[in-house]
Amino acid sequence: MVNEVGCSLHKVAAAEVRRSQPRTGRRLFSLRVIFIAMLLANVDARSYRGADGTTRNALDAAEPTESVQTQGPPRPIAIASQSGRYWIANQRRGSVTSVNFAGELGPETIVGQRLSSVYALPGGKQLALTDELANELLIADCLSSGELQVRSRHRTAGGPVAVAALRHSAAASDPSQLTNSIVVAARWAHRLYWFQSTDSSDLPSDDAQLDSSVDHPTTIDLPFAPGRLVATAGNEYLVIADASGPYLGVVETASRRLINVVSLPGHNLHGLAVSHDGSQLLVAHQMLNDFIPTSRDHVFWGNVLSNMLRTLPLSELCRVGNCSLDKAAKLHGSLVPLGREGLAAGDPRVVRVSPAGDVLVAIAGTGELAVRRPDGRQFTRLGVGRRPTDVLVSDDGLQAIVVNCFDNTLSFVDLGSLKVAGQLELGMHGTPTEIDRGEELFYDASLSLHGWFSCHSCHTDGHTCGLLNDNLGDDSFGAPKRIPSLLGTAGTGPWAWNGGQQQLTAQIEKSLRKTMHGDENRQIAAADVRALAAYLVSLPPAPPLAGAREESPQALVAAGEQLFRQLDCSQCHRPPSFTTPDTYDVGLTDERGVQRFNPPSLRGVGQRGRWLHDGRCYSLSDVLRVHPHPGGNDLSPDVRDALVAYLETL
Repeated sequence: MVNEVGCSLHKVAAAEVRRSQPRTGRRLFSLRVIFIAMLLANVDARSYRGADGTTRNALDAAEPTESVQTQGPPRPIAIASQSGRYWIANQRRGSVTSVNFAGELGPETIVGQRLSSVYALPGGKQLALTDELANELLIADCLSSGELQVRSRHRTAGGPVAVAALRHSAAASDPSQLTNSIVVAARWAHRLYWFQSTDSSDLPSDDAQLDSSVDHPTTIDLPFAPGRLVATAGNEYLVIADASGPYLGVVETASRRLINVVSLPGHNLHGLAVSHDGSQLLVAHQMLNDFIPTSRDHVFWGNVLSNMLRTLPLSELCRVGNCSLDKAAKLHGSLVPLGREGLAAGDPRVVRVSPAGDVLVAIAGTGELAVRRPDGRQFTRLGVGRRPTDVLVSDDGLQAIVVNCFDNTLSFVDLGSLKVAGQLELGMHGTPTEIDRGEELFYDASLSLHGWFSCHSCHTDGHTCGLLNDNLGDDSFGAPKRIPSLLGTAGTGPWAWNGGQQQLTAQIEKSLRKTMHGDENRQIAAADVRALAAYLVSLPPAPPLAGAREESPQALVAAGEQLFRQLDCSQCHRPPSFTTPDTYDVGLTDERGVQRFNPPSLRGVGQRGRWLHDGRCYSLSDVLRVHPHPGGNDLSPDVRDALVAYLETL
């Protein structure tokens, strides 16, 4: 049993290895996960130990001299309207800036650490905000001065990224009995936190609080990492989008029960909205063709990755179905392209529907707002600012307010004339560092030919969309592999599945030229490559699933850790990075006959969504159950459970 467990973990490694070849930067970033562990071990995160035992620099000749500054760019991320003002949540600074309806800039109030969303609560006086670093839901009063006063803070866990307020049936058996809830999506915990209000007639106002269950909200575990939330008309159902992959989940609000999970032919489902008539779900997303190689012609015509607005019938989506990923029903609906050859629309971010039925899509990668009239099929595209991340339509439907994250501005769009009527600087820009510049490049679709995709398109927010891509990261076409996470990339060199790249900067430049083909749009400067490398090196690994949920079966974890040590799993996955610089033959072969691979780090392995080079496994347990090492026997359920419990703590 000892040998079979050890061999199986070697296979887990190789399977992971083969399956990740990033898409837009598949080789752009064939990187692994260890930054936090290295910091804990007091190891320089920009160096790694090569197979010959010498220490090498991940960034090549010179390292970035700048560090992340708390007073850097504020990164406005989301907007809400309340009490006669717009309230803009600043991600980086943990603050909220107010702007009155006349377009005059108000004060900035620091309320948290890293804000991820803001929501205007019914009643007209309060906001709900999520802080993904502090793991909190905040309820704040909107003061007449334009400042916020935090009324209460409520603990969540696992990186809260979205919030929604609902008024819905308290029980399916009695639709007339209404209650009010605030729901928070926690990405890394794969969970919803469901808070209840004591006020039966309205959601929390200036004299209403969340009830005593606030410290122990109802939790709903999901089979994927959640991102966007949207309620159907009447708040009967809540639709949850996968933060990076292809899934949509549906919760029945009366029972607080996950009733259906469907899979779309797409990923990065960052835009969700209900149609004007309430019968359809609008989803803005990207579509990656797994088996189309990233040659220049395929990228030029949009064959590799396209950007779409999909319309799905809610009657089909919101019905009782299957909730496991491997059995999720496929749902297609109808499609409208958001770009075309020569004029792509990389990284659609958010969808809004105006009172008149106009459909608005923020195209973050190209800095545009696309607007389609109710009776039209084509979108009119307007240049706004760099990386528009949220859009608010005014109550009268005459104006759209766009949040431009990297410009630190608001754009005001006249929906009658479809023209940008003005722009407002939000102030307090801060001094950008090299890491900040790298972040801006990472989300910039102009780095690809004609703007079809950015690095983020495949490596969602530095993580992974979990799909396959066929590029030259392994120096050949014809063997697509799963896109790896870039979180925790520092110190995991050499790079590429075959371990062929000794310098991170060289790997990045190869991806920009050979996968994204962006050098036809603009000259690829060495400073840009270095800034991208500095940004990637700054990314910590994804938090372990067990840690994000703040739960762990201690005895099982201890048994798994002991097995891991005793069975020599560290031959390929050596702590603290849980990888090694060599290549290994573990009995897996890709479509080109390649059998030796550089193992991925196991840091954050529980957050990858799908496993093995072709994504055939939907859980770590499946990897160990279905694909043990060819030289070993099948693992017992007890052994698998112990190993998985330990791996999910890494």
